[in-house]
Amino acid sequence: MKNKLLLPWLIGLAAVTHAWAHDEPTPSSLEVQLRKPEDTATVRQQAGRTLVRLHSPSGIGSATVIKHKKAAAWPEHLEIEIPLRGLEGLTLHARNLVFVGSVPHDRPTEGHFALRLPDGKEEPLDSTSPFWPALTGAELEPSKEKDDNPSRPVRRYRFQLTPALLNAAGDTLTIEWVDFYR
Repeated sequence: MKNKLLLPWLIGLAAVTHAWAHDEPTPSSLEVQLRKPEDTATVRQQAGRTLVRLHSPSGIGSATVIKHKKAAAWPEHLEIEIPLRGLEGLTLHARNLVFVGSVPHDRPTEGHFALRLPDGKEEPLDSTSPFWPALTGAELEPSKEKDDNPSRPVRRYRFQLTPALLNAAGDTLTIEWVDFYR
């Protein structure tokens, strides 16, 4: 009688163990180095999509995303997410190219981006540019504590980086961000 109960239990245990093994995150081909010790980063990979989430309590920070040498290429679909009250400045350093941008706090779905030229001038980019870091989300962040500034809620700004931008970066891409003045 005990053997009849043991077999279904073992089959169930094997199924749960198999499911858990498949839910584990894939080892990342990316490393993230942060400038400030209080900032954090997570890298999540799922079915052809990689998301780098950056969190910066001060609202001002910098991260360098490094593609491991063993990885032949950057992930095909790479997004960067930063929760901020507003995105006064975003700078992407891709080797010799510097891209700058911002997102107005009163129009959180409209990103403005430009290529900074060597003389310091900026050449505006639009969504047809192969370097355009598409703003794919600016959702409101659920509030965990009393909001000290309800007129500017925290949003999760998410950008999809293009293959042209990542190829221009080589093995490292540096991201700098500045929140709107609090």
